[in-house]
Amino acid sequence: MTDETEEELDLNDLDDTELVEQMHDDLYDGLRDEVVEGTEILLARGWTADKVLNVALVYFCPLAI
Repeated sequence: MTDETEEELDLNDLDDTELVEQMHDDLYDGLRDEVVEGTEILLARGWTADKVLNVALVYFCPLAI
């Protein structure tokens, strides 16, 4: 599949669990803009900054100690 035929994923359509999983994939792939967007969505949904950091971001990172 090429970039032209791929449908763009709307992160707003994902539930919290799916969004966190997608953010993990995006972190692994180095997709900064997508991670920022996911973070903003979770914050808008009422997640605290601490929860976003610990669940969606740091939890994934194997080097975070």
